Amino acid sequence: MQKSRSQEITPVLIVFVLLSCFYLLRLCHPFITQFLYSSEQFTILNKLIGAYVNSGLDFYIGRMEDVFWGPLSIFLANIALLVAVLKYYRDRNAKKFFFLILAYLLLTKFEVIFYPPYGDSVSGPFAEGMWLYNNSFDYAGLAEQPNFLAGGPKVYLFSIYPTYLALMMKFIPNAKAFLFFNHFIVFVLSAAIIALFREIIRRVYPQVIANLSAVLLLSLPLFQSQSEQINMEMPVLFFSTAAIYYLSNKQLFQSVILAILAVLTKGVAIVFCLSVFMVCLILFLFDRELRLKFRTIIWGIVALIFSIFFWYCSFFILNKGGKAAMVGLWAGWEEMRKSLPIYLYTLSLFYFVGMAIFNKLKSRSYDLATFIESNYVALIMFISAGGWFVLYLNSAGLQNRYWLLVLPFLLFIFVYIGMSFLKLLNIAKIVLILLIGMYSLGSYGFPKAPHLQNAHSAQERSLEYRNDLRMNMKLAKEIEENYFDYIISAPLTFAQALAFNKIGYVSKKLDVMIYQFPCQYEGIRNFTGLKDIDRNKTLWVSFNTNLSPKMSKIVGDYPVGKNDIVLKRIEVGNRFGTLFLGGEAIEKVRLINMLILKQMLSRNN
Repeated sequence: MQKSRSQEITPVLIVFVLLSCFYLLRLCHPFITQFLYSSEQFTILNKLIGAYVNSGLDFYIGRMEDVFWGPLSIFLANIALLVAVLKYYRDRNAKKFFFLILAYLLLTKFEVIFYPPYGDSVSGPFAEGMWLYNNSFDYAGLAEQPNFLAGGPKVYLFSIYPTYLALMMKFIPNAKAFLFFNHFIVFVLSAAIIALFREIIRRVYPQVIANLSAVLLLSLPLFQSQSEQINMEMPVLFFSTAAIYYLSNKQLFQSVILAILAVLTKGVAIVFCLSVFMVCLILFLFDRELRLKFRTIIWGIVALIFSIFFWYCSFFILNKGGKAAMVGLWAGWEEMRKSLPIYLYTLSLFYFVGMAIFNKLKSRSYDLATFIESNYVALIMFISAGGWFVLYLNSAGLQNRYWLLVLPFLLFIFVYIGMSFLKLLNIAKIVLILLIGMYSLGSYGFPKAPHLQNAHSAQERSLEYRNDLRMNMKLAKEIEENYFDYIISAPLTFAQALAFNKIGYVSKKLDVMIYQFPCQYEGIRNFTGLKDIDRNKTLWVSFNTNLSPKMSKIVGDYPVGKNDIVLKRIEVGNRFGTLFLGGEAIEKVRLINMLILKQMLSRNN
């Protein structure tokens, strides 16, 4: 009896100690770094973060989180979750597992609950949502607006997500409450995705493999990052994963409805509508239960018709003339060929097809229907992931967060292939646990080198985005407190962040001007030249920016020119922003770009 009680107490104690260490690190790591800094322990600090010269305190606090404290804290939190799952949630149903994951997200990501939206979501769905909010949901008017590339608010048009944002702005006018609610919704969707993924794997593998695979998905750096951000990625992944879950259960009506909702959230989910159609067709032709039944094929046809309709709307209404920017045959190959997953997927696909051929050669009675029935869930995953790869092989501009949409399906495929080789369950468990630990330690981007350019999409690959977001927040606070009576000139995204005071960066209405990119909606003015502004009352905001070698020879230093006056540099880790007066280099680039554009137009004419 005493031994049994000890066995029950030990896992609880382990989870408690791990979470206590997690909170201690999250709350105290800035003070530990500050102590080392004030004690002039630069040798220790530089060795830990791989720096070669001494820097300021904000740099060390940010980099120490990226390299040391952050990965360690996530590792502790994920191991605590792993212990809880293996000990207490081995056989719990999907609902209880969902609440466990939701509790994990709320307990370990408490610091992001009031973070504003980050990166392209500000200039994308939030720009469109703000326009709808400011123009009383005038969808006919939105359809007539310029598109994103021309500086207009029409980014998606057929997505329900900007409407959702506009409704939330209307019903939750307080910025803090708005951010809290939206982060909570993202947590809920993230937890639901993990629970659904677990249920899909449970259809094929033992409970312990499903549990470990679900925790592994949660531990992946990209999933960790996107579970904290208010954008379209988690909503579209939720609807897509739910659609595939119902498809794996052969509940075709529910699958089609959810696939359509995924497309209406973000158009790239059209691959899942087409996947539903293909699977329905396969079931109609080969499934022993659903073969040649009208209800089997009708839902597939509904998915196909909707896909064709949405494609038409995207190419002939949103993008007039049947063309979309960066979309074309093999347009994405140059980016895709650099990624390891496409090669792993291709090898896995060959192996999958090879299994079917081998089994047929081995037994004459083994037919295609038998193979599909015994590998039905895997077939769905291969079709879904394959559709995603086909889409982005023909679409340039593949960004890190776009991989989230295919992440669960690729992970299933790799588990499927791995399990076919790892015949012993205990070995498979050890491999999955090691992967959870490895990816937890890589939650801030390790071992990849940090991105130094001002590219939000690059930072979003892991929790390293946090330093960039915090730097933006500090910049916005500095501007609001000390330069609110200036014209604030900023590049794309940060200009919107300062102009849209409902999204949490600033609370005051600022006079915002954009440079390097046009803007054709109210609230942001365009930079038309130094002659049109009071240079003493115009504050310029710049970030890490690289020009081409040719442009650098012409312009020199950019965006801060040699004659500009730097007022303040704000940094968090290796992310920094500069506030300055002048704008001479920015003016020079504007004039050069105008000349290039004029020459291009004259050639076309």
